[in-house]
Amino acid sequence: METFGARMSRLRKGKKLKRYDVAEPLGVDVETIARYERDEREPKVGDAAHIARILGVSLEYLATGVVSTFMRSEAAGGDTMVVPVFHSGDSYNLPPSPEAIAKSTEYIIIPRRLVGRSDAGAPPFAAFVRDGSFERFGVRGGSYVVVNPAERVSDFDIAYIFYKGKLAFKRTQHTKDGAVYLSSGDGTASVRVPPEDAADESVFKIVGKAVAYQFDETKKIYHDI
Repeated sequence: METFGARMSRLRKGKKLKRYDVAEPLGVDVETIARYERDEREPKVGDAAHIARILGVSLEYLATGVVSTFMRSEAAGGDTMVVPVFHSGDSYNLPPSPEAIAKSTEYIIIPRRLVGRSDAGAPPFAAFVRDGSFERFGVRGGSYVVVNPAERVSDFDIAYIFYKGKLAFKRTQHTKDGAVYLSSGDGTASVRVPPEDAADESVFKIVGKAVAYQFDETKKIYHDI
């Protein structure tokens, strides 16, 4: 199990920060940061919160490894789940990481039973759909579509995909030669991802399965997609 110090070290290195880059804004020396990362000493709560901000994650994730919005429940008995909303950019994107999802300040609340399997290492999130390309399948423009990376994506499922810096919802179909066809919901466009691209996660990745959606205008939640 990853310790606080190991998680802090991993996140710092992932952001390409030196120990000095964390120590200086805290007003401590580099050796203090080294002791935190070796689990020889624990920071005060205020310092831990500051470290979390520097590393771009929530305090709860830094302290426990759990994405806070993933585990939070808004109803007695845990019947609902808070799902953070992930917004992709207009330029080059990367597949959403647990850390990126944890930083979201926008969320929707949906019944937990609609999400499917739970995996704290691959938390569900919602992505906003602006167009109506999947309206024939019930997903209207202006909907928040819930994506669960822990659910298996079969051929012809609606999935959130990453391809050459773009994130989008597509129906996927695998071929025997290793290629993947990506289809829009309205059937107007189909893209073939060649085997060499499909095998390279830096170029192509099926991020997760679309499991439910909420139409923003009415706030109604739908599951049959």
